[in-house]
Amino acid sequence: MREGEEEGGGSSGVELGGDGHGIMGSCGGFCDDNCGDNGSDPPEFYLVLSNISKRQNFGTLLRSACAFGVSEVLVVGERKLRTFGNKGTLPHLSITYYDNLNEAVEIIRDNEMDIVGVEICEYSKPIYPHPFRRSTAFILGNEWTGLSDKYIKVCDYLVHIPMYGYGTASLNVAIAGSIVFQHFGIWAKYNESRKEGFKYVLNNDKGEIKGRIRHYLVPSKLGRFFSRKRLI
Repeated sequence: MREGEEEGGGSSGVELGGDGHGIMGSCGGFCDDNCGDNGSDPPEFYLVLSNISKRQNFGTLLRSACAFGVSEVLVVGERKLRTFGNKGTLPHLSITYYDNLNEAVEIIRDNEMDIVGVEICEYSKPIYPHPFRRSTAFILGNEWTGLSDKYIKVCDYLVHIPMYGYGTASLNVAIAGSIVFQHFGIWAKYNESRKEGFKYVLNNDKGEIKGRIRHYLVPSKLGRFFSRKRLI
């Protein structure tokens, strides 16, 4: 999502990549609101963090992702995570690092997830009714330039948050991410966390890893090896 820019831009003509089921191709096969309630494990959501320039947004996205049940955070192109504003959620997050976007996309595809970009454009789908199909990795754009063509091309489809006022052209990227994560949790029928008093109860079992993506000490070197061995 862009801050302070008008809706639209140069990305509207870029064809989406993925498995051919993006919104530039067939729109069939999308799940309805019963998809997360079929007796199996609920779909998971993942967050790809890349090209976010403000450290406050980085930390707030981590906090919101943790609150709404993220399974894994994939950090692209960063070796030191900017966590300002995460409010102590870091020990509860599973985070892996990748040198470039292609490495992260390869892991996501091997784990049979959709890649969904959060962006406003002429062919993005509104976040409600929920267009989700399965476990999903979300990518959000830079605060000022939005999602670049490179990122849009790897997405299966794009979603946007409908707005009803006329005083701003877009939402802050961290706010947009929070809304999208919460909608995915509703669609996937996640169980609400337990409340106590005026807050939700923390899970202090910091050793628990929710995500199903295999972890690599050096993802840029070992990711392709494990993918070839089909150990993911």
